[in-house]
Amino acid sequence: RQMGLSAASESELTESVQQLDGVDGYVVDLRSANGERRMIAAAVAAGDSVRFFKLTGSSEAVEREKSAFLGFVQ
Repeated sequence: RQMGLSAASESELTESVQQLDGVDGYVVDLRSANGERRMIAAAVAAGDSVRFFKLTGSSEAVEREKSAFLGFVQ
């Protein structure tokens, strides 16, 4: 809902999840229906807990910061 998208099916969700390199975690990259907004969310295991990270903004801003974000969460 945050990105104005309808609920994803299990198969759609499975296709959009990617494992992170070098850590026990995953990342999801979502775009709004009109393509103007984007969100990259990550979940990373840290001992007995899981840490969640999210980068949101215009598609252009998120693309510009994507590598720095992924470097940070890995």
